[in-house]
Amino acid sequence: MAEPLYQICGRQIREEDLSFVRDTISRHWERGRTAISRVLCEYWDSRQPNGQLKEMTCRALLLKLEEKKLVNFPPPFSTPNHRKPRKAVQRSYSYDTSEIHGMVSELVMSPVR
Repeated sequence: MAEPLYQICGRQIREEDLSFVRDTISRHWERGRTAISRVLCEYWDSRQPNGQLKEMTCRALLLKLEEKKLVNFPPPFSTPNHRKPRKAVQRSYSYDTSEIHGMVSELVMSPVR
């Protein structure tokens, strides 16, 4: 078995792994990053204890491989919501500005029972 080139996110990456990742990326390029990470998770049977795919771990691995210029990952389809600036909400309130006359005891409402 070939020596691992890298250890990323707890997975040892060998040359044959890189070839498979590159092939998977090219076959699923149009479907996007999520589809690519799902295919790789299923191939490696990378699952959480509850059986869900470890998609975020796989995505982190792919981004690190791209950072090292070992793969070319497709651009994201859209910007994540947490990066979009929020619009300031302008609220308007209406209130009575007329003068108040009388005793405080006359103005205080009795508690609801």
